[in-house]
Amino acid sequence: MLDNSDACAVNVAIRVRPLVGRELSSGNKKVCISSPVIVEPNPTKMTMSGKAFDFDAVFWDNVSQDHIFNKCARNLVLGCFHGYNATILAYGQTGSGKTHTMGTGNTIGVPFDEVGIVPRVFKFIFDELDVRRAQSEFSEFKVRIAFLELYNEELHDLLDPASMVRDRTTGKPLKELTIREEKNVISVRGLKELEVTS
Repeated sequence: MLDNSDACAVNVAIRVRPLVGRELSSGNKKVCISSPVIVEPNPTKMTMSGKAFDFDAVFWDNVSQDHIFNKCARNLVLGCFHGYNATILAYGQTGSGKTHTMGTGNTIGVPFDEVGIVPRVFKFIFDELDVRRAQSEFSEFKVRIAFLELYNEELHDLLDPASMVRDRTTGKPLKELTIREEKNVISVRGLKELEVTS
């Protein structure tokens, strides 16, 4: 069941990512955060170097990908089925765990319990569509996707490699994306969309 306040609320969570293979193979056994770090019993506060910070959720390095999805993304996706727009944004410096948490790296051969938010969102959407189709023979659904990356203040269409290839003479991308606002609707002009069935 969806609580509508959960579908449209802005939440900020912090995650301490687990150590990755190269860190473990080099003998590193400590999580990459300045000490002292204290995560209080209330999982919305983190204290670093004597300063307390409040978040909607704090996840330590031993928290499962499934738990993060259920806490941060599940209700947002359900909200889309009720007409809400949703955005999940990962922010942090290089190596801080954005790709790990979002799961946008290569997932071939990765056990499902280790994949991040994006593949889980895809699976959840299509599982939910199957449930809704079973409830009504008259239901029809179309799913279209776009995959946009903002990196160093540049937009990249991850479904169209031309947005990442640069012209040799001008240095500009072969396909330039622009953000537009028309009639209070913000869109990215030139962004490729594909219809998908799975």
